[in-house]
Amino acid sequence: MNPLAPRDPEEIYGYRLLGRLGEGGQGVVYLAEAPDGRRVAVKVMHGMVDKDFRREVAAAHKVAPFCTAQVIESGDDYVVTEFIDGPSLRDAVEEDGPLTGAALYRLSVGTATALAAIHQAGIVHRDFKPGNVLLGPDGPRVIDFGIARNLDATASVSGSIVGTPSFMAPEQFSTRAVTAAADVFAWAATIAYAANGSPPYGQDSIPAVMHRLLTAEPDLGLIDEPLRGLLARCLAKEPAERPSASEILTSLLENTGGSDALALGRATAVEASTDDSRTIRWTSLRMTPHTEPPRQRRRSRKLPMAAAAVVGFIFTAGIGAVVIDQMGEDEQAAAFFDAEAPPESSTEFAEAIEAAVAKSRTANVKVSGGRPDSLERLEAEGRLDYKAGRKTSYEVSLRNPVDPGEGAESRHLILIGDTAYSQAIGGDDPRPAGNSAYLQGSPHVDLLIETRWVSSPQNIAALIREQVSFTHAKDRATWTLGGSASKKELVQNPELGPFYKGYDTIRFTLLLDSDYRPKRLDLDLRKKVSGGGLYRSFYQVTYGNWGSSGTIINPQ
Repeated sequence: MNPLAPRDPEEIYGYRLLGRLGEGGQGVVYLAEAPDGRRVAVKVMHGMVDKDFRREVAAAHKVAPFCTAQVIESGDDYVVTEFIDGPSLRDAVEEDGPLTGAALYRLSVGTATALAAIHQAGIVHRDFKPGNVLLGPDGPRVIDFGIARNLDATASVSGSIVGTPSFMAPEQFSTRAVTAAADVFAWAATIAYAANGSPPYGQDSIPAVMHRLLTAEPDLGLIDEPLRGLLARCLAKEPAERPSASEILTSLLENTGGSDALALGRATAVEASTDDSRTIRWTSLRMTPHTEPPRQRRRSRKLPMAAAAVVGFIFTAGIGAVVIDQMGEDEQAAAFFDAEAPPESSTEFAEAIEAAVAKSRTANVKVSGGRPDSLERLEAEGRLDYKAGRKTSYEVSLRNPVDPGEGAESRHLILIGDTAYSQAIGGDDPRPAGNSAYLQGSPHVDLLIETRWVSSPQNIAALIREQVSFTHAKDRATWTLGGSASKKELVQNPELGPFYKGYDTIRFTLLLDSDYRPKRLDLDLRKKVSGGGLYRSFYQVTYGNWGSSGTIINPQ
């Protein structure tokens, strides 16, 4: 939330204004306090009120209050709604990374419930996307009905289509009528984004996204069955081949009755959301404005400046026109007018990461993971110091929280080259900490070696270079890279080979900032064992404060 501007009133329509939640071409949205003390959102229009605003208010009135921001009051140029105290799905994924397991299932059930209720009210949303899903404390809510239509209305207008390309159905790029099936397509793209950190058809240039939507199969990343198969059905090119929202919910809940599924889905989504630590953590209002780090410019391809003055971008492809207006993703249009040429291949990404990390050199780092339900666990937190051509240095406090012995105690160690220093292991008497020292007597040195294996920039670059499948996408200020790395190549790496040789499958998801510096790395390592079992280890590494964490000096 941003503070009120000097021109803003202190009170409007009896609501005391607390700050600005956002502003667009239509109007300003304020956080306000109602006379009874509850917090609400007040949207005040600029100048003349157009039909889109009236349509948004009318649609929101029709939809069940449990799945959207309930309308409290409305007038000719304003609307007061319930304030949803939580982030958008887009912001949550950017901040915390992709969802997995139960959290992903809860989101799927909650949003499918909301979509079924929207369609039950006779509304086609037409702009279902991560930015329009708010993660409230009582479950997900779908907002922004500014371009919604009644189910019985004609939704195509002379070939001009409004929406967000990465989450639009193929029929929205043609003159065919847009039905509830388009929302189903967008729902599946949104859930895939939540699971992978990127939409299934990418989010680079608008023409490229359009081409994939119309001709290519979706990239569903590492999503497992049965959700993967359900999303694939929802992403069918032909609207008639997609299930309805109620059928989606029935499939998710393994129920046979569509109407019963809607009621059960609502209860499941609301009840489960209160147990989701990620949702709970977001229930307090963030009072600082969102800022993005400065972008390091690479190769630039600018279109004529005259084009940038156009309110919307129109791309003609023989199938009509695509109009990206103020209700779409603003950054997509901006990126198209002033586009950087980003890395395209895995090698280019590895080089960009190495260059960016070498420039910043230091970072805070936190590592957790290991094998669940075993005594093989790692917790480490501190900082790293990277210099090209040398092994990454570390100063960290680490422990194995489930070790029955001394490994459970947190110890502070410094790692430079292949030598570890710590008062806890002998003061000025350094200990060997190369690969050959692993499992040779000191549990904390073992954890230190493991920390470098997992979190070093050298490991990140190797994972990307030695990939066998690789995807990349960008959303706002975050790159999301994912794929599987080749064990055969990694085990030949003299520094990383001892770590990866015990696994058959090596999967990773990597988040980068706009300067190609790591923000988060998730590792999923698997090995088949006799009897059909599966040995799995998971690691999560987070990075921060690049360039300001301080260099690490040899204590001797």
